[in-house]
Amino acid sequence: MDPFIQDAPRRTNRFRTDLALRHTIERLLPSDVFAAAEPLLDEMGERTVDELPLLERAAELNPPRHVPYDPWGTRIDQIEVDPAWTRLIEIGIESGLVAIPYEMSFGQSSRVLQFGLQHIFMPVSAVADCPLSM
Repeated sequence: MDPFIQDAPRRTNRFRTDLALRHTIERLLPSDVFAAAEPLLDEMGERTVDELPLLERAAELNPPRHVPYDPWGTRIDQIEVDPAWTRLIEIGIESGLVAIPYEMSFGQSSRVLQFGLQHIFMPVSAVADCPLSM
């Protein structure tokens, strides 16, 4: 009897393959806003396939570390994070995950677009989406 071997899941552009997500965003945004926002959503989906998983892996392998004292015993209470995690934060900022609803470039639909981008970004963010969301 052959052993059961299941293929590992393959990363895909979630904006293209998660039809419930895509149709929900398309339904909630006016057609002209969706047409303008679609490239941003698709680009984020592509980044979650190639660029972001490498950063996520590095960040997850090197969790934040509390450094209570400097080498001379002075209390410093620093949190050291992996540069990959910092880069994930930067990518989130560059992608507008914080600014979009405040700049209102997409009018009343800006918050919906922000949530859509966050939903695509979150699974490969190594929890960097948390401070970006707050």
